[in-house]
Amino acid sequence: MSRPNKPITFVVDVNGCHSCTSHPVGDKGYPTMCVQRRNFHVGRWLWMQKYGEVPSGRVLKHFCGKKWCINADHLMPYRGSGNIEYEKNSDDCWICTSHPIDGTGAPT
Repeated sequence: MSRPNKPITFVVDVNGCHSCTSHPVGDKGYPTMCVQRRNFHVGRWLWMQKYGEVPSGRVLKHFCGKKWCINADHLMPYRGSGNIEYEKNSDDCWICTSHPIDGTGAPT
């Protein structure tokens, strides 16, 4: 995949969320950018750079609950369109409480 037209910059908050400082937030709340005349949500593009194509039939969901977050590690492939509910466990890690987990660690 090609590089974006301009570098992606961000600041990290105390929860590890990455707030994009280089690209505008679109009308749906996601930072957006253009790569070779194709529009992307910045977080989705970064996720694809790290993990590859989003599996067929899945969408990327923010487990941090913040649309503006572009941290690829805060996104996960999810099948369905409903909201995902999470809670922190004793190790301060987010655990999905609304959907069973399959062998890949993604909600089924």
